[in-house]
Amino acid sequence: MKKTISLAFASVLAIGIAAQANAQYTKPLGLSLRLGVWYPSNGDARDVEGQGWFAGGAEYKIKDLHFSSTDQKYSSSLTASLDYYGKGSFSNVPLLINYVGRTDSFYYTAGAGVGFGRTPQTGGGSTSDTQFAFQIGAGYDFVKMGTPLFVEVKYFGGSESKLSGFGIYGGVRF
Repeated sequence: MKKTISLAFASVLAIGIAAQANAQYTKPLGLSLRLGVWYPSNGDARDVEGQGWFAGGAEYKIKDLHFSSTDQKYSSSLTASLDYYGKGSFSNVPLLINYVGRTDSFYYTAGAGVGFGRTPQTGGGSTSDTQFAFQIGAGYDFVKMGTPLFVEVKYFGGSESKLSGFGIYGGVRF
């Protein structure tokens, strides 16, 4: 538990430092950075490595999508993301294409792509493979002293069920 609290504190500190650096930019780059804690939903991974794995990622807006909508507060975009979560002999690096929908400060996201996973072998060692990966999530944007910050919850899954679970993140947009 102390490691999880330390990891969460370090994440908030890193985001705060990045947020201060972001205050000098005037034009958004379309880049989001996030740090957080990831919790495996598979019993094998949770039993071997415990809860509260390190998680982090980056997301880049490829383009705005202009679907006809009567609600002017709604917008959507296409993004590419690269994440990492892992602990001990388990890790995954999902590379995804995502749809992001927004209404005011609330947003939701869904994406699919490939995951570069590593899992332990019975009898020692580990195996690395590439498999289908996906994510769904929701978040909330807020602005603190002109800096766009966000919190979000995501579920990552795929063909390797040992590497499925939920992440809680905090981040900054550049």
